[in-house]
Amino acid sequence: MKRIVIVLLMVLIISAVIGQDLYSPMSSFTDSEITIIDEAKKDIERADRMALNANNDYQKYADLMSSDKKGKNKKGEKKTVQAKRNLLSAGTYFRKGYTALYNLYAEKLSTLVFKFSEDQQKADDLKAEAEKLFDNGVKQLGSNDKNYSDKQLEKDIKFKNLQTSITTGAENMKQSCEKLAEALTLYENQEKKQQDLTVKDNEAWQAALMEDSISGYENYLDNFPNGLHITEAQSRINELEEKIRIAEQQQNNPDLVYHVQIMADSKKWSVQDIKSKIYYTNEEITEKYIDGWYKYWIGSFTSYDQAKAKAKQVKATRKGAFVVATINGQPVDILHALDVEKNK
Repeated sequence: MKRIVIVLLMVLIISAVIGQDLYSPMSSFTDSEITIIDEAKKDIERADRMALNANNDYQKYADLMSSDKKGKNKKGEKKTVQAKRNLLSAGTYFRKGYTALYNLYAEKLSTLVFKFSEDQQKADDLKAEAEKLFDNGVKQLGSNDKNYSDKQLEKDIKFKNLQTSITTGAENMKQSCEKLAEALTLYENQEKKQQDLTVKDNEAWQAALMEDSISGYENYLDNFPNGLHITEAQSRINELEEKIRIAEQQQNNPDLVYHVQIMADSKKWSVQDIKSKIYYTNEEITEKYIDGWYKYWIGSFTSYDQAKAKAKQVKATRKGAFVVATINGQPVDILHALDVEKNK
């Protein structure tokens, strides 16, 4: 039972070294790069099998080492020494395979420029972690890269220690390659991330247009500081702020103007007809359409007294003339106009 447990443990440890995602972090690998990846995968899988077989052989023949029978004892010594050599060879193939992957992925990353700064930072952090893990793995596996004699393997090198060292070293190298593969996957997903961001950007912009307010456009800029519509958003904010400024200025300093109305009708009149049939004047006649009526005014005065004097003059030939007032271009009641004029 003990041997079965150990064998299963070895299968779990060594098999964990191999991960399918490790070999396909990008779809844009060239044929030559794919060849390198395939060869590395073969070396790693070969190392995995060798390590597992070495463990099985060692467990199978270790008991013969303590046998009282000389023949079995010798056979046990020979088989366990060979198991250790196979384990050392597995370490060599682990290091070869993972080194090839690491170098390829690291070189690939050095040529890539990320579109998103947060992804670039994450990729840089992953590369730094990968470098430490790789160095530790190489150091661990390299410590067993010696030309041991059979006697050394039989007497000085314990299988369990050798197994732990190689498994740990391989796992460190595997993790280093996984970190680089994760960084490459970040880059691979840049295009989809950009597409998703564009959709969200446009949706947020349409929402801002629907609201059409300073806060709405500012909210868009806060959420998309590098968005597709930042120039237009800022332009619209400026326009709205200018409208508010003008409105405030007009409220604090209203543009009050008096006119003399010479006629009003539900139908439109030409200036020539007004001058020939209603009231002749050399002054400009202004037309205003208000509440279903065409109204015609002359003169622009800043005080009621001036407008009243003009109206009195006009009444000599046009009895229906009277004073009207506008504030910021909009008609207002004369009493309101007088109150505004008084307080200016």
